[in-house]
Amino acid sequence: MVSLDVTGAQVRYRAADDRFYVERNIESLSWGYGSFFASAGYVSKTEFEDFEVAKFDDDEAGYVLAVGARGQVWRQGEFSAALHAQFHTLNEKVLIDETSYDLQSIELLAGADAVWTPGTWSVYAGVQVVPYSDIELDYFENNQVERTDFILVRVGGRVPLGRMSLDFELPFIGAEGVRLGCPTLFDLHKT
Repeated sequence: MVSLDVTGAQVRYRAADDRFYVERNIESLSWGYGSFFASAGYVSKTEFEDFEVAKFDDDEAGYVLAVGARGQVWRQGEFSAALHAQFHTLNEKVLIDETSYDLQSIELLAGADAVWTPGTWSVYAGVQVVPYSDIELDYFENNQVERTDFILVRVGGRVPLGRMSLDFELPFIGAEGVRLGCPTLFDLHKT
C-alpha cells in the first residue's frame, strides 16, 4: 500500500520557563507492507505561537522520516482493537530574528485504537503515549526544549473509493489538527 498524506498539526512545547505551540504542515508519502510502514515527508510550514523569548519567522525547509508497525490484536464481529508503534524524526530549519537555527526532534509513539467496521468503511478512536522524546533547538545553549504532552487522543476513519480510499484523523488532546490520506492498494507481485 502506498499513501499520500497531508497533515496540519499543532503541538505544545516548553523551553526556558516559556510554553509555546508549533504549527506544522507536512506532506508525506508512506509505504506499507504487512504490519510495517515507512514514511518520508516535507515540512512545508513551521510556525511558532505564543513564544515570547524570541521572534520566530517562517521556516526555511524541513523533512520528516518515520518507521513503525501496526496490527490487529482482537476482533469480535464489527469491532476490533489494534496496537501500533512509531519512531519518527523531524529536521527543520527555522529563522529566529533573521538567523537560521536547526530544530530537530526524535520521538517514539505507541498506542491502541478501538475500531468499528460496519462494512467497507471504518471509524476508530485511540490513545497514544510519547515514552521518548528528544528535542534540540540550536537557539538555546543547553537545548532545554521538551514536549509538554505525554498522552494524545485521536479519532479517525477510512472511506473506500474504489481501489483507493480516503483516510482522516483528528487529534484533539495532546496535539490538535487534521491528517488526510489517500492510500491506494496494489499487488507488488504482479507485473
